[in-house]
Amino acid sequence: MRLEVTPGKGIDQNLDSIFERQVAIEEDHILAPHAAATAADAIADLTQQDFFANPDPEALRQCLQFLTQRLFPAIHHVPPSQLNRPVELCKSVLFCTVVSAVGAVLQACSEGRAMIKSILVALDGSDHAEAAVEYALWLAERFRAHIQGLHVIDIVSIEGSFLHDISGSLGFEPYFDSSKIREALIERGRLLLEAFAARCRNRGIVCDTAAPMGIIANEICDQARTADLVVVGHRGVNEQFSTGLLGSTTESVTRKCPKPVLVCPSKFREIRRPLLAYDGSPRSSAAMHAAAEIAAALGVPLSVVHVATKTAAGAGDKSLEEARRYLQSYELAATLESVIGHTPETIIDLLQQRDHDLLFIGAYGHSRIIEMVLGSTTEYVLRNSPCPVFLTR
Repeated sequence: MRLEVTPGKGIDQNLDSIFERQVAIEEDHILAPHAAATAADAIADLTQQDFFANPDPEALRQCLQFLTQRLFPAIHHVPPSQLNRPVELCKSVLFCTVVSAVGAVLQACSEGRAMIKSILVALDGSDHAEAAVEYALWLAERFRAHIQGLHVIDIVSIEGSFLHDISGSLGFEPYFDSSKIREALIERGRLLLEAFAARCRNRGIVCDTAAPMGIIANEICDQARTADLVVVGHRGVNEQFSTGLLGSTTESVTRKCPKPVLVCPSKFREIRRPLLAYDGSPRSSAAMHAAAEIAAALGVPLSVVHVATKTAAGAGDKSLEEARRYLQSYELAATLESVIGHTPETIIDLLQQRDHDLLFIGAYGHSRIIEMVLGSTTEYVLRNSPCPVFLTR
């Protein structure tokens, strides 16, 4: 059974008053046929709008009460006499689980706990990977996070050797023995992971390690499903052959990874002056949420910049006002400004001139075909940034 709800009326207005800002819940998510689906979809809508990012605990309590006592009983025609009967209201195990999840979020926010609790870092022995490990350890200490060290044994190096293919095609014995290459790569990975685990133990960080075999970027993205943050180096072990471009593995990870990615340069610096590039898009909104969470947790000020062309200078004021309203609920010092210029070059200039040590930015806003014609802000920034880049999508 369903209750027809006029979009933007009733339910949204109730939540508007609780959060003191406009709430958008899709009509389809209100008219789900089962209470469990309704709960999950409505909470997903709120989560995507960052209403559980850092709200007032009382607001979250009121939201939870509204969802359990008014929204779902009204939608599924639960009689008022049954509102105090949790077994009748929560017939679905999933519904109970979702409500419990909201309660857990409420408790986490009231206790001021950071949302990054699991960090995945990729190791390959390069200078950039070493810096990535140091950034991962530094963040894990401050967020009390679990960290996983991942070294992927590259199957291409074992089965796709160029010289192996050439020698075989010419009728000669293979120049390389693939079994010996496999053994050498496995042993190298074991040593890297043992050294990593020792560093974690010395700093009191809970960790585990993994050494799967496969295509490196694919394995990193697969392991990322259970992490809150993925940390990788800007380039890998073949950086001496680099032409200045972003490493192919790193680029693939930043495009395909389902979780935020921190791309690190070859030198570690403590994070004290982060910068957020904000343009009002959904991806930059996700970056703003991450920037606010991390800056507040680290106790560092956050700089926010909106880069606009001369013809769109007025759009910067609106975007910065959105950012100001969002950030005022966080306990952090934030400075906001609008700058006229070409976005990627201007961002890099600001990073260098003002000595920022971390950049938050939304990842890849266009398709690969459009980027081939117009260029990609994300790719340009990744290639030229002097500091780590925190990518969200």
